[in-house]
Amino acid sequence: MYGTWPPAGIKVVKEVESDSTGPAAVQIGDEETSKLKAAIQSAGGTVKDELKVHQVAEIPGLTDKDKVYSVYVPDPKVLEQYKWSGAFLAEGGSLDKLTLIAKSKSKKDVFEVRGSMDLDGDKVNELWMRIVFAEGSGDRIYKLSSGKVEAIGKWSCGAVR
Repeated sequence: MYGTWPPAGIKVVKEVESDSTGPAAVQIGDEETSKLKAAIQSAGGTVKDELKVHQVAEIPGLTDKDKVYSVYVPDPKVLEQYKWSGAFLAEGGSLDKLTLIAKSKSKKDVFEVRGSMDLDGDKVNELWMRIVFAEGSGDRIYKLSSGKVEAIGKWSCGAVR
């Protein structure tokens, strides 16, 4: 649930489909898995066996077919923790162009994209992300520009990750 002021501002928010974290949405093939594993390794993580997908979402309001993949690597030694967790932007849906949006510092949370909106009127939508952890969640906006991702502000609601 969210709100805007003035109330007419709600029209600029384009939400992600609600089933993007459901079982059907997070099924990926071998090629996607290998490219995501390579991206995790490029981002400083390690993946030996198991890669889990938390969300695969097409981003409304961005260029056609842009997707976010939220992935994590389970830690078999600590059930409440991950070896690595983060989210990647696949521009145009291509896993050959994966850009790291965010990764977990605590290894106890996962990411979800909630939607997009043009906050600054430049006709380029910003990305609305959520970080989810055992104690709750927090939200943050990211600006996307020429293959780069820049966080706008800090995580909301006490999320300091």
